[in-house]
Amino acid sequence: MSTAKTIAKGSAWMLISVIIVKFFAFIYYVILARTVTEEEIGMFFLVLSVMSIVLLFSNLGLGAGAVARYVPFYAGQEKFNHLRKVLKVSLFAGTIFSIVCIIFVIFFADDLANFFHDPGLVPLFYIMAGYLLISNFYAIAQSFLQGRKRMKFVSYITSMQEIFKVILTVIFLFIVGFTVESIAFGFLLAFVFAGLIGWYWVLKEYNSLPKSNEKADSIPLLKEMVPFGLMVVLITSMSMINTYTDRIMLGYFLPAEVNTTMIGIYTIAIAFAGIISTFAGAIGSIFYPLITEFWGKGKINEIKKITITIVRWLLITSIPILLVILIFSKQILTIIYTPNYAEGYIVLMLYSLGLFIYLFASPSQYILAAMKRLDVTRKIIASGALINVILNFIFIPKYGINGAALTSAISFTLMTILFLRQSKITNVRFPKDIHKPVLAGIFAAVILYSTATLFNFDEILINYASSLITQTDIFSEILLKFLKVSILGIFVLISFSIYFLFLIKFNAFHAEDIEILAGAMRRMKIPKKYIVLTKRILLRDDCIK
Repeated sequence: MSTAKTIAKGSAWMLISVIIVKFFAFIYYVILARTVTEEEIGMFFLVLSVMSIVLLFSNLGLGAGAVARYVPFYAGQEKFNHLRKVLKVSLFAGTIFSIVCIIFVIFFADDLANFFHDPGLVPLFYIMAGYLLISNFYAIAQSFLQGRKRMKFVSYITSMQEIFKVILTVIFLFIVGFTVESIAFGFLLAFVFAGLIGWYWVLKEYNSLPKSNEKADSIPLLKEMVPFGLMVVLITSMSMINTYTDRIMLGYFLPAEVNTTMIGIYTIAIAFAGIISTFAGAIGSIFYPLITEFWGKGKINEIKKITITIVRWLLITSIPILLVILIFSKQILTIIYTPNYAEGYIVLMLYSLGLFIYLFASPSQYILAAMKRLDVTRKIIASGALINVILNFIFIPKYGINGAALTSAISFTLMTILFLRQSKITNVRFPKDIHKPVLAGIFAAVILYSTATLFNFDEILINYASSLITQTDIFSEILLKFLKVSILGIFVLISFSIYFLFLIKFNAFHAEDIEILAGAMRRMKIPKKYIVLTKRILLRDDCIK
């Protein structure tokens, strides 16, 4: 199977999964924003941020991180006894260290709550301590299936986790009450159910592994895994500082009467910004195990080829989403959530821009991990984490949530530059025609902004839409909300269409891009005539059959 077809096969499943996950994540945050106060949302995500940092030490890097690295590596070398041993060691380490960390959190719950000037967080720390063990089981199952390139099953459990989260959260909200505890219970049980389903497929895959004769001793394997695992913990801890330190420092620096409320607004804004990585998440899920396997087989040229293709696709697919967010940030938060969250529009813009830039560091990170050059990754992530903490100390007391978002954007940009400067090691190259999607994005942005200004977009949303429907009951309120979302959707559709037309005009698509897309369409059972039509349009060639 060609590299392009392999990417298409995995990406077809992962793209479907990412779309489902993003959709239900969107529904999840809408439900929270409209049923629970900003303060309750802030409390939950503040505690979740702390748990996510503690989670780093719940397996000492011998859990999902080791599985993601060594399962495809040993599979590429056909050392299946080593592969089996990796799973056993990771599961054992994850269980033992998770239990130790749970005891730690429960014992110091009062101190953690007092650090954030909110004793009411203590019960929530008790509940969320279970996340440490549950998350390890779930992540190991997901990483094992991903390492075996069983992307269909990965997409299943990832989608199920998000769907379960929405359903269970709604059930707890209506049964237990509209409180932070309901959010926590729904969140945890979603991982439990999805993890159990994931482990069913893991066991089936484990039992079907080919037999091999090599001897896999635990001690030599641990000597290989432990240094890598500890390095993963160090790097991930620095990465977590970039991801979660903003909310923790907001909780510490902002006044107690508003800190959880502002964290709630900040969380909703950056959660929507995550839509920037919709396609990147799909392509990255297949890219990392593929490049690890190629490295194990010594296929360096294959790595170089797919890197260029993936960088181009990251750019093509993320630009239109960024344009919509930058132009309609305030309207998005107001319409989709409530006017209470409109204050986070600058956060949404800054964080989205930072995430967009950071997307282009991912190929370098994958290659460095495959090469076991985590020393390079460690230094870069450490630099980003240090800048993040320093700038948060400066900007959060002065600018609040906007300062936290600006700090994250600066940190993302710095790390991306440093990763791209490692091209001598990684051989990551940008496509020669990278200017084409950039120009298409600039032209689309100018046209979209001019159109929104000409037709007075805010006037249409606020006055015209409201004049069509009088809010007299809950049904009319939902109808009005639907109308406003539809109007926003029309402008989004216009922006995507304009951008797509410019891409075709500039011949931005390559033959290998079309092969990947066609392969993905075939995996989704799309009729051949539509695949041929797509090829003709994208390549501007009527002779394709």
